[in-house]
Parts: sequence; structure tokens; C-alpha cells
Amino acid sequence: MANPLYKQIGGEQPQAQQPNDGGFGAMMQQFQQFCQQYKGNPSAEIDQLVKSGKVTQAQVDQARQMASQMMRLMPHK
Repeated sequence: MANPLYKQIGGEQPQAQQPNDGGFGAMMQQFQQFCQQYKGNPSAEIDQLVKSGKVTQAQVDQARQMASQMMRLMPHK
């Protein structure tokens, strides 16, 4: 419920404090939604991107290393 006295003196209603995680929580939520909706073959798509020259094998290796690091931060189910 909004505080009428606070509004009268020109203040804005403070919003609930969110943990300052640099957007990590929101990113993880978006990633989980993506995982639930994705129906393709990720390996085949990555192979196609490398073959087409849109990404290099070094970029794929770097992304895999980053993903591995992020997996350590995720809760295990």
C-alpha cells in the first residue's frame, strides 16, 4: 500500500530492494526460459556456424570454457 504522507511531501514510493547481482539473476532466468523452449540440436547449429565462417573454432572453444565456468555457479538439480 502506498504511503499517502510520503506522496504529499513529494517522495516517490520506494520499490522493493532487489539484490545487486549485476543482472545475473535475470540472465539466469532468461537462460532457463530459453532452455525450456529450445527444440533444436545445438551441436549441429554450432557446427554450421563454424562451417559458414560466422564464428571461429577459437570462439566456440572460448564460449565452451565460459559455459563450463558458469555451470559451476548454477544450482544442480
